[in-house]
Amino acid sequence: MPKVMSPCRVGVQNRNMNNIPNDVDATYEDDVQYSSSEDDSDFEDSDYDLANEDDDLFMDNVDDQVVDQGVAIGRKSFKHEDLINLVFKVGMIFESVELLRKSITEYSLKHRVDIKMPRNEKKRLRAICEKGCPWNLYASDDRRAHGMMIKTFCGEHNCHKKWVLKRCTSNWLADKYLESFRADKKMTLGNFARIVQKEWNLTPARTKLARARRIAMKKVMGDEAEQYKLLWDYVQELRRTNPGSTLYLNLNALAIVEVESLAPWKWFLETLKANLGIKNTYPWTLMTDKQKGLIPACSKVFPEAEHRFYVRHLYNNFQQHFKGENLKIQLWKCARSTTMDQWNRNMDKMRALNQKAYEWLEKMAPNTWLRAFFSTYSKCDILLNNSCEVFNNYILDAREMPILSMLEHIKGQLMSRYYNKEKDVGEVWQGPICPKIRKKV
Repeated sequence: MPKVMSPCRVGVQNRNMNNIPNDVDATYEDDVQYSSSEDDSDFEDSDYDLANEDDDLFMDNVDDQVVDQGVAIGRKSFKHEDLINLVFKVGMIFESVELLRKSITEYSLKHRVDIKMPRNEKKRLRAICEKGCPWNLYASDDRRAHGMMIKTFCGEHNCHKKWVLKRCTSNWLADKYLESFRADKKMTLGNFARIVQKEWNLTPARTKLARARRIAMKKVMGDEAEQYKLLWDYVQELRRTNPGSTLYLNLNALAIVEVESLAPWKWFLETLKANLGIKNTYPWTLMTDKQKGLIPACSKVFPEAEHRFYVRHLYNNFQQHFKGENLKIQLWKCARSTTMDQWNRNMDKMRALNQKAYEWLEKMAPNTWLRAFFSTYSKCDILLNNSCEVFNNYILDAREMPILSMLEHIKGQLMSRYYNKEKDVGEVWQGPICPKIRKKV
């Protein structure tokens, strides 16, 4: 007789016994007892039975060396972190076509092969190597995997390595070295080129490196145009967090100007005058350089104030016409003259050194650069404005940033400087007089 598969015992036990006639109850029970006998050679245990000792049937028919190319539940997709050790395989899933493109670019540059994408669509992508090379890859969107899946792949190359790779673009360089530029915002193109050559053995053109640095710095500092859109919100936040501060913002003038001219200088001085509550300008002294528009702006806004020039800027103009260490030393002696007699003697020495240099200085108003002619109302006889010069150099890097990044950078620098100086004053100073003046007194 042919062997008969026994029904599942669990199903028998769960059957509703109320539906079975009374006259067959005994017979049915006998059948159940008979079918449960393990010694009956006419029956063979089912592979679908839940009885014990069936695991051998499963293990004997499973090849653990075969990788299922279908979509497995819980299968891990390819992540950005996997770009470090990139190996393509059939069935590999990418979250997006952009990540797949980026992976192919990394592969191309790492293995120095010229990979092209003749079909590069949103849901389908085919990549091939040069003509005659068997390497190819095809991936398409898989709804079950919710991503791009590699359907076919051949990883064999018979082509030669390339020295110039088109996939080494400025965008790729910017994305690759974004954190490097974030850590070193002053990285020069020369250092950038050396790093790329060392790590990738590539020598991109200087123009490509410059574009890459510009793209990376734009990501680090923020988009300049977008930051201008946030100016109103930024000013409002400063007013909220810094009560008592004076902030001006309008569409026609800014304290941050591209060109120094009469209009912005006049606006700045008027704003400064109003902010300080200055009514009488006579007691005030202004010290400036000779920037375009600054002198007439000072005359209009502070008509009665004393106006002095930095002697350092005066010398910079002087040395363009008259060079030499002796003339430089004599000019500073003239500027430091504290009496009329001393000034006359120093000017005579200047004339002896160079008649034309003497005539050039004579054209300068003496009360703008000579101590002997300074007003005694102001108890300050400095010839330099080192505080402004130091501050200008202090914010030199910030001046190249977009506007909001620049303001935040300067604010952070000033807060750190004020804190450190206040700390120094508390530790070094004894009383209200600074140590240098205390020594002189």
